[in-house]
Amino acid sequence: MRVFDAHFHIIDDMFPLISNDGFIPGCFHCDDYKKFQHALLQDHQCELLGGAVVSVSFQGYDKSYLLDTLQKLGGHYVGVLQVDLCASVSDADLYDLHAKGIRAVRFNFQRGVVSSHDKDIDLQYATLEAFIHRIYQVVGWHAEFYIRSSSLINSSSSLFRLLATAPKVVIDHLGMEVNGGEEGELGFGLLLELLRTGKNVNVKASGFGRTLVDKEMLISRLQALVAVRPEGLVFGTDVPGTRARVPFEPGDIDVLVGAVGEERARLVLFENGRKLYHMDGELLQ
Repeated sequence: MRVFDAHFHIIDDMFPLISNDGFIPGCFHCDDYKKFQHALLQDHQCELLGGAVVSVSFQGYDKSYLLDTLQKLGGHYVGVLQVDLCASVSDADLYDLHAKGIRAVRFNFQRGVVSSHDKDIDLQYATLEAFIHRIYQVVGWHAEFYIRSSSLINSSSSLFRLLATAPKVVIDHLGMEVNGGEEGELGFGLLLELLRTGKNVNVKASGFGRTLVDKEMLISRLQALVAVRPEGLVFGTDVPGTRARVPFEPGDIDVLVGAVGEERARLVLFENGRKLYHMDGELLQ
């Protein structure tokens, strides 16, 4: 089975690590990922054929760490960068980063990129909106959001409108609302509503263990998402699963295949991710 790993992390202490909420993770180097890749093929007959390395909060806005990672992993891999919206990023900078394999920018709402309690929240959203439109127009990048879908509040909220009207966005880890309860159901309903808005919204089937999920509910959620738009769901292992209560297990792939069926699983596990990151027919040098 072929897999494009649309969401994983490399944590390398050769570059400065930044504490987040008082926590610094252990390292997970490129060689560790390659060992994981080999084990998945040998033990589970899943062939990882490229993927997207997602910058972690522990590396801050450091570009050198991500560019070094891409060079070590080779041309089947692209990068998702974190960007300081207060810093100046020229068009020339974007073109240079694109040439080096960057294909998206990530915004971590879980740990303080944009605070709902900030008095300048409208200004922050305006700045964010302008930036994600600009990167799409200049280099065709999309924006990725690490959020809880319940933070969308409703379809009239600023965050919902931002995502619904963006050129192309990705919401990480099933919107972080896999468990039941009123809040989880509301958040997941808003996630489905966003997915219905059009081809600009995508959701990552990743990080299943970031909320301690009930397997039957996970299956139900995967089926609901793929029923709305099969092309809008992409898979990622989320290894090494830093701070996840249950890190990735190979059986997660079996759960996904069983939930959506083999034909749609080929889209979710491989084709959708390659298309999202512009890897279909393209090999980076």
